[in-house]
This record gives sequence, structure tokens and C-alpha cells, in this order.
Amino acid sequence: TTAYKSRALYLSRSGNSTTTSIKNNIFSDAVDYENSNLIYIAFGDFSKLDMDYNVYYKPTNIMFYWEYPPYANYTQSQFSDWQLATSQDAHSIAADPLLSSRYRLKPGSPAINSGTDVNVTTDYLGNPRDTMPDIGAMESGNFFNANATLRDCTLGN
Repeated sequence: TTAYKSRALYLSRSGNSTTTSIKNNIFSDAVDYENSNLIYIAFGDFSKLDMDYNVYYKPTNIMFYWEYPPYANYTQSQFSDWQLATSQDAHSIAADPLLSSRYRLKPGSPAINSGTDVNVTTDYLGNPRDTMPDIGAMESGNFFNANATLRDCTLGN
């Protein structure tokens, strides 16, 4: 059998002086490929990185792989160690985001009302964002987007 590496996010920096901001995202990978990791970071200086208000879910294997010293790996249960070592993700959550088969937030999702304002007023489907936005591409709730095509409208998800 062939082992594939699975990553939801790969971060690499080289001489970039601007800050990279990664907020209000869901990174979920329940696939158990050998040597897979959810987030792969190929640099050691976090001064130009702003990661927060994200949901991370990787129930098996390595959640965060940090390529540079201290060459650390962090599993789901070690999320607080990642936060301490990097000073990142103070408001982020390491838990199952409870996504439906259509990638919508299910009731009880830890992502509901857990985001922050990033000057995005509508979600992926064009629905308005709440004053307390959800983490992820789609705001939860019973919205109807008049511009959505019939294939985009799903009741009960």
C-alpha cells in the first residue's frame, strides 16, 4: 500500500515582512494516513504570524508539525502545549467542529458564535454574518440566499 501525506495547511515563509493572518477557519482531517499531520509549519519565527479563532480537528496522528527548532509535534490532546510554545491560537478550539455532509455547522458545534470580526460581512453563500460570527465559511442559522441556485439550497442541513 502507498502512504499519502495529508495536510489541511502548509505554512512556509522566506523573507516576507508582512504579517500572515489566519482566522475563523476550520481545519479538519479525520483521515488516518501514515505520517499525516493537520498543520505543517516550515519556519521558526512566529513574530509575523497571527493565528487565532480557528477550529482544529485531528483525532489521530500529529495535529501540528513544527519543522524548525524545537522540532516539535503536537497531537490533539497537546493543543495547549502548542498555544504556550508559539503564543498563537489563544481563542482557537481543538475539537470536532460537527460538520454536516455538506460542510455546514451542526447544532452544538463549538464553531458557532466563536469567531471574530475580520471585516467579512457575508458568508460563502452570501448570507449575512452575525455580530458574533461563526468560525468557518458558512454562518449557521436558517438563512435564505435569494441569489443561490436550487442546487445550493438544502433544507435541514
